[in-house]
Amino acid sequence: MQSFILYHGPAMLPYKGIITVVVFLSDSNPKTGTCIAVAILPGDGKRAMSDRKRGLDISVCGVCPFRSIASGGKGGCYVSAFALMGYAGSASAAWKRADPYAMPESTIIPMRLGAYGDPAAIPVESFQRLMDWHGGSCWGYTHGWRHSAAQHLRTTCMASVETGEHQAHAMNKGWRVYRIVASLQDIKATGLTLCESAKGIECIACGACSGTDARHDKGRAIVVHGASHKRAASSLA
Repeated sequence: MQSFILYHGPAMLPYKGIITVVVFLSDSNPKTGTCIAVAILPGDGKRAMSDRKRGLDISVCGVCPFRSIASGGKGGCYVSAFALMGYAGSASAAWKRADPYAMPESTIIPMRLGAYGDPAAIPVESFQRLMDWHGGSCWGYTHGWRHSAAQHLRTTCMASVETGEHQAHAMNKGWRVYRIVASLQDIKATGLTLCESAKGIECIACGACSGTDARHDKGRAIVVHGASHKRAASSLA
């Protein structure tokens, strides 16, 4: 599947700045398995790595505590530099097409919302167009659960939280939650189920993170992971 640009323009408030939403086929992530991936990138998306270094990731990462230090975060993002350069490459390839916005035929391959960036930054109209195009199962995580404008994501996305206070708040607002913890010993206190990916089960085979569409429990917890997991664990502590 060729990558395409779903949206390019101002991020949905309270996210700020110009963003690019690129949709592409991801077949190199052993955690997720082969899926359609949606990345929300700063600017035109072509320089996502350098934009993160300059702190421009705040336009797509919002209040995520693991966003870049340059944007006021603590660092520790699980998205590696290698992956981010790949997402930027998908955006660059899409922009080179005669019509970068042209959608290919729809597919039933599961879709990952927010391979990078927060789905809450995508304007509602564009998000709905994506849902209408795809029509299959999808999953994602958002710190936008705090905002009334992002409540349309509850059926497909989990509320991304890092503390017990935020977990309780999100659940009271009707969200299922996905909580990041510093160690396996912290899982029990959350009252949540350990994410199946920690057991080697691919996301595309699981489906438990599809927001309230998965309905059967309160959510999942996972130990910090990725190339910067030590920094992320330190920030949680």
